[in-house]
Amino acid sequence: MKSFPSSTSSLSSSPDISTVQLLQLRSKEGHVLRVSFNAARISCLVQETYLDEQGHWNTNTTIQDSDPNSSILMDIPRIQFHILHLIIQFMEHYEQEPMIPIRSIPFLQGPSSSSSSSSGTLLEPFVTQDWYRSFIPKDKDTLFSLVAAANFMAIQPLLDLLTLSISFTLMNQPSTEDIRQYLNLPKMTREEEEKAKVEYPWIFTFD
Repeated sequence: MKSFPSSTSSLSSSPDISTVQLLQLRSKEGHVLRVSFNAARISCLVQETYLDEQGHWNTNTTIQDSDPNSSILMDIPRIQFHILHLIIQFMEHYEQEPMIPIRSIPFLQGPSSSSSSSSGTLLEPFVTQDWYRSFIPKDKDTLFSLVAAANFMAIQPLLDLLTLSISFTLMNQPSTEDIRQYLNLPKMTREEEEKAKVEYPWIFTFD
């Protein structure tokens, strides 16, 4: 099982899981956002930090005081506040309307046959719920930051959604150079490019 960095909790007592309702997530900047513990359990990081394999509290997991409505404080030092806010939006919506699992798609070689097709349009057959399609950030920096955050917190449905969107965006890039620029990859030397053509020939079907 994948291991994750440990997070900080305040210590006092060891309640039954059903008594804890809130999780406080503290961002990189030190701002705190609240989310229901049930919603946050979509994150494997949250589960592995606080719960055992049976879904019970780890012996060292405690809340801040004896109030049944108390919350646990969890530091998320790698994630900025505005990205953490998006994570919580996803958690809360997923709790109310779980995302239908994304089925596998056939591999498409080269750009989309319709140059006017956006990644959002291409997503529709695979992501049928409007909210999830509209949730995907349009800004590339926000999108990639959200991918990194979803990976760090191990939120698989969110990762599936975002990586599928990126895949369709890449399919619409007219050349390998456009893909390199979109992914902000360093330019390869001639020798590196020749080696990549042998090891990853599918990338170069875009040229």
